[in-house]
Amino acid sequence: MRKATKGLFVAMPTNVYVDYNGEKHFNEIAHPISKEARTLLNNKVMEAYHQSLDEQQAESETENMSEDESENFLQSM
Repeated sequence: MRKATKGLFVAMPTNVYVDYNGEKHFNEIAHPISKEARTLLNNKVMEAYHQSLDEQQAESETENMSEDESENFLQSM
């Protein structure tokens, strides 16, 4: 996943090569055949990315809590 000027986007895995003119080219290794497949893939990757961020944030918050606060927080989940 890369951060673009307008936000995050999902990039397909690519091979990079330089042609005989010295120009860099990118070939996608995986390419969804239909718009629906690309949309589904993008949505799943973004969902997993945001879930991971949420988990990291929750982990960070519990590390900064006292032992009692942390225990109460985990019990409320």
